[in-house]
Amino acid sequence: GLLEIAMPDIRAGIHINGTPAGKTPRKLPLRRYETVKVDLRLPGYRSWHTDVYLKSPAESVNAQLDPLAKSKSSAPPK
Repeated sequence: GLLEIAMPDIRAGIHINGTPAGKTPRKLPLRRYETVKVDLRLPGYRSWHTDVYLKSPAESVNAQLDPLAKSKSSAPPK
């Protein structure tokens, strides 16, 4: 089967079952009738995870990464 991973405007790293598989957007040839773990990672963003069961000849996943909240630095009092 073919798994298309789409993500607008961001080139995140793709990991399939823990193995790096390039960057978004991408079409990946994978075995049908199996479940794969899809992880998308990009520094400064929350990771995105899903499990996909590849039943059809082609499946697509649309992902959205959320930016990490900027931590407020608390300076010690002077």
